[in-house]
Amino acid sequence: MDRERRDMLRLAGATGLLILAGCSSDDPDDGKNPNTPTVSSTATLTPNAPVSEPPTDTRTPSETPTSTITVPNAPTNTPIPSATPTSTPTDQVPSTTTQTPTRTPSFGRSTLIGDDTENEDSFGNSVALYGDTAIIGAPLDNNVKGESAGSAYVFTYAGGEWSQQEKLIADVENADGSDEKEYFGVDVALDGDTAVVGASSAIHDGERPGLAYVFTRDDETWSQEAKLLAEDGEYSDAFGVAVALDGNTTIIGASNDVNASGDWAGSAYVFARSGDEWTQRAKLLASDGDQRDNFGDAVAIDGGTIVVGAPGDEDPNGEEGGSAYVFSRSGETWSQQAKLVADDGNGSDALGSSVTLDGDTAVIGAPSDEDPNGEGGGSAYVFSRSDRTWSQQAKLFADDGDSNDSFGIAATFNGDTAVIGAHRDEDPNGEEGGSAYVFTSDETWSQQAKLFTDDSIDTDYFGASVTLDSGIIVGAPGGSEIGGSAYVFDLP
Repeated sequence: MDRERRDMLRLAGATGLLILAGCSSDDPDDGKNPNTPTVSSTATLTPNAPVSEPPTDTRTPSETPTSTITVPNAPTNTPIPSATPTSTPTDQVPSTTTQTPTRTPSFGRSTLIGDDTENEDSFGNSVALYGDTAIIGAPLDNNVKGESAGSAYVFTYAGGEWSQQEKLIADVENADGSDEKEYFGVDVALDGDTAVVGASSAIHDGERPGLAYVFTRDDETWSQEAKLLAEDGEYSDAFGVAVALDGNTTIIGASNDVNASGDWAGSAYVFARSGDEWTQRAKLLASDGDQRDNFGDAVAIDGGTIVVGAPGDEDPNGEEGGSAYVFSRSGETWSQQAKLVADDGNGSDALGSSVTLDGDTAVIGAPSDEDPNGEGGGSAYVFSRSDRTWSQQAKLFADDGDSNDSFGIAATFNGDTAVIGAHRDEDPNGEEGGSAYVFTSDETWSQQAKLFTDDSIDTDYFGASVTLDSGIIVGAPGGSEIGGSAYVFDLP
């Protein structure tokens, strides 16, 4: 994908997780580090062979068997209507890992669809899961706020089934419905009874800097608690294109922010809650930021650590090679701890398109990487922290991957399990039908399963978003006939 088209999509904001799909490099990878393990299993995961021949496979076989998980006759629960680390370590103490909720529910295999979704709502563009509650973003939903104003749907699991609890939309500012194309739901985050919803093109004071909204649940009722706006927000910042939440702290990406580093260098903002009041605590910038880095395109937070993706960064791996930055907190101050880059990275890899963090481990997606599965096949890199130093531990890729799969467009990690989306995979459901892959780590990483559904078709983009907590949810926002969907899987 050329820069002009990518920039157009960023400005629109509606296809948040699909923005970098298909970026590829014209140059072969070089300078690879043979000491970094690459990860794949040897079993064939899908019933049909890829359409095109994959590159010659030189990977080391894995002893871990791989399974394919489909959703046969999945019920549609329509609710009852209602690295090279480049930074010098700082003196910050590494964050303490927050406690992960116990993974007790057994959800089975289910399909989530909003009770009023329509053609091209992009339901499933973003997904979040906490315990028995899920939130699904639909940034192109038409509602009382206007065309493509966007919404987010809350589902809960009880009595062996999922049901829609509420549909969230932002407070209406303009009664004439002129708040259209705000893309509320382009990204979502959930922690306990608090949800954060990004609206990357939301209107404020007649401009479109983007906003993020905080909702809280009391019993079974959700209400808007706060509207978050950058103190220095300006037109087309895309504030809200990425959101993450941990307890009383949220991080909001603004990938188009123009700042001292240049046009669209990007930034990320930290907000904290005291009582029911949210205030901006910090604005994060890359120490070596440059124009069109799109820093803030993906964000993650766990305790006192934040990871921010910059998929447009050209340093050191070439134009749009990408990177991710780690920030740590000391008291009330956030400072950059490390810059993460792939040790075999190339231009147009778009590393940092997705980021996920749990404790001292981060997984960073590079959906346009061409090694080993061809141009745009994609990969994801695992980095870990020891004391204050981050190092690359593994490179993950699909064992049946092919060119243009965009493996790494979405990523989630929790404990010893990672789920990586490949929303353009054509096997077995046709071009851009999509899939997602499950990896686990027991000192070494291995592919455990490939997730797809038997009701997926071309351009469903299954795998455009993924989340992992008490189960796995995979978004498929391209299901045009029903406006998109999301699929729930038990943990392997």
